[in-house]
Amino acid sequence: MAETPFQSLDDVEKYSEESFSSLNYLLLEAFASTEKNPTQIKGHLRHAANHLGKAEGIITLLRATSHNVSRRKVLLPTDLLATCKLSSEGIIRNTSTKTEEVSKSFVKLSHLTFDLLS
Repeated sequence: MAETPFQSLDDVEKYSEESFSSLNYLLLEAFASTEKNPTQIKGHLRHAANHLGKAEGIITLLRATSHNVSRRKVLLPTDLLATCKLSSEGIIRNTSTKTEEVSKSFVKLSHLTFDLLS
């Protein structure tokens, strides 16, 4: 995972695709090598592997948030924090009640993105 915060949800998706989706693509290629007609593996399955990888990256970022905060790191997208009027320091000190709002907003934005890509 990155050492600096992501700037936007697009950055999270790009990171997720490069990290997680690439593993899914590799699994698809391995599976395709055992098939009689490997060209059928492309298309929809590749698209699904892409979405699965992005979802895995977003979930990993959300699950790692409390661990990272305990080490004084906030990797959530900075544009989302700004939209929710929340600072990284506020999350670290847990002085704000908006932390849950940020997580919910992050999930909502992720859903919107996946709906657009479908």
